Amino acid sequence: MLERQCKNLETNVEQGKAKNTVGIIFALMIGYSMVYMDKTMISTAIIPIAAEYNLAANQTGLIMSLFFLGYSLMQIPGGWLADKIGAKRVLLLSLGIIAFFSFAFGAVSSFMLFLVIRFFAGVGHGGYPPSCSKAVAENFAQEQRTFVQSLMLSTYGIGGVLAFTIGANLISMNWRYGYIALGLLFVISIILVTLFVPKDLAVKKGPVQNSASFKKLLKDRNVLILFLAMLLINIVMYRNMSWLPSFLEQKFSLDI
Repeated sequence: MLERQCKNLETNVEQGKAKNTVGIIFALMIGYSMVYMDKTMISTAIIPIAAEYNLAANQTGLIMSLFFLGYSLMQIPGGWLADKIGAKRVLLLSLGIIAFFSFAFGAVSSFMLFLVIRFFAGVGHGGYPPSCSKAVAENFAQEQRTFVQSLMLSTYGIGGVLAFTIGANLISMNWRYGYIALGLLFVISIILVTLFVPKDLAVKKGPVQNSASFKKLLKDRNVLILFLAMLLINIVMYRNMSWLPSFLEQKFSLDI
């Protein structure tokens, strides 16, 4: 089955034009890996940052929390924007914002600037998942999309590995090096998306079939259950991811 799916992805023809599906998947996966690397790496970087600027736990928690505030606020607008101006434009905009604020985070020396920068980095992150999903929907047949989305989800692990290997080693030398390197990796992601992700399809005007209002979706039982499940999973997952390195370093004096 997997072999068949991979074979089908080699050539996907839509609207009479052959697409480099392997290139599309590669570009989107690299971008997603960098997104997850950034989310994960802050939990390690916050340790030397707190030591350098004498930050208390509530202050470091605020730095990490403001990122997720920006991320959450941008999720729905990011999807709306992808529908309005196209997935590729939002992908590039999101990656560009994250790259800029990654470089900026490695350059500033103020607690307030840390807060502002991580908030806007979260805004950039918020546009990537919905526009990536739209890019998958536009460039792959319906029977291929679940498989492709599973590849996108695998980047959570890839990003984590990169954060705790490459990122952690750079942070151990100087935490600023980690964010300079991260910014460069996002620039590479921008180049890959530019090269491999096709231009956005023209939006066809006409009657929309099987559409549902946003208000109706909010009343859908399945949507509410999935929302609650994801909320609870993310609370546990991101709490552990954000605080475990600091806990291990303080409780067991481990060299994180």
